[in-house]
Amino acid sequence: MGMVALALMNAAAGDDDDGIAWWDKIPAYEKERNIIIVIPPYMKNVGTAIPDSTGRYLKFPLPYGWNVPLYGATLSVDAARNAANPAEGIPASKASIDLMTSAFKAFSPVNGLPPNVDPFYRHFANKNSFGEGQLYPENKFSEHKPDSEKYSSSMKGGGWQEWASFVNEATGGNQFKEGLVSLPPAVWRNYIKAFIGGPASFATGSYDAYSEDDITKAPFVRKAFGEVSARHDQTKFYTIANEAIKAEKAYNDARKSDLPTAEAMYQSDKVLIQIGGQAERVQKRLGEIYKNDSLVKDSKTLTDEEKKLKLKINERRRSDIEEEFLKSWREKVSVK
Repeated sequence: MGMVALALMNAAAGDDDDGIAWWDKIPAYEKERNIIIVIPPYMKNVGTAIPDSTGRYLKFPLPYGWNVPLYGATLSVDAARNAANPAEGIPASKASIDLMTSAFKAFSPVNGLPPNVDPFYRHFANKNSFGEGQLYPENKFSEHKPDSEKYSSSMKGGGWQEWASFVNEATGGNQFKEGLVSLPPAVWRNYIKAFIGGPASFATGSYDAYSEDDITKAPFVRKAFGEVSARHDQTKFYTIANEAIKAEKAYNDARKSDLPTAEAMYQSDKVLIQIGGQAERVQKRLGEIYKNDSLVKDSKTLTDEEKKLKLKINERRRSDIEEEFLKSWREKVSVK
């Protein structure tokens, strides 16, 4: 009952600008492995050590085995919320699958790849440690970049990103072309942690905390803090947008040859079909901003600081566009 009450409290601890609860943007692997407490928005700017609590949360690790029944309580709350309002929580079918997967991982005698093999698999398969997405961005907007420039917004300006750029440049490359050794920052992190371990993690964590003036990035302290980043909005956006585009195209194809089937599809996926065209337009807008990123990086007249500022503005524009779309989707799908 305690975990049920905590999940309900977290779900009510504030929404992002798109109206989606911060709780719903916290990755599933965090909820599976930790007791989570979302820091409510009225605690924003608490103390100078934590610059901004909005979208942040405390996390307390749970041992494997014990985490399963507690995670089950959390999933039951999210499934119930989704049943009441499709814009919140997760469907009961996904909650069931997530719980079974968690139980299998917790009690399976063989859990994961050997430590010295895992980073190689993650690198070449481009899978993050939780199997829920890419380790580094690999899409039409990043395919022309050197591998050292392929990183999420959460890594930008951090120790791993600067190390990847340094090695690429030291071996003959730059931010536009590959050097002899060019690896994504996340890949460097996995390799170094696997073969050097603790000292490397401590050094890079200390550097990130110093450079960003944020104590929650520091070793040990960061284990207790989490933060919803732009990457989570981006993942949510592309999930909904791609589903909408697919649903609209399937509906339009059905209308050409089978009107009864088309009508049934419309009743089943009404909201996705309605926003399919909007999703395509938004993706084109985002593509134009990504193209502008390349122009900024290629500029011979802008200083490094001016480039960083313009790229930051572009990142904010993309985030605003994605949040605007998600807000529109939420308003249409929510139960009034």
